[in-house]
Amino acid sequence: MATKPVRKARTLAATMNKVTARAYRRRGFAAADVVNNWAAVVGEQLARHTVPERLTPDGTLKVRVAAPLATELQHMEL
Repeated sequence: MATKPVRKARTLAATMNKVTARAYRRRGFAAADVVNNWAAVVGEQLARHTVPERLTPDGTLKVRVAAPLATELQHMEL
């Protein structure tokens, strides 16, 4: 009787990149770095109320913003 080869267990973190890569690409992100490091990109205070949503082909970053902060963030827009 032949034995089946034993597969090594992989961590969830090692597997997640393959699972999420397609979803990130659909939203315009070549890698998950912007999403995963959002607090480092915009600062802790803004990160609590915003989420990067999509990077358009022309390089515009679309951000989902909590309603109370939306108007203030529009005023901060460059």
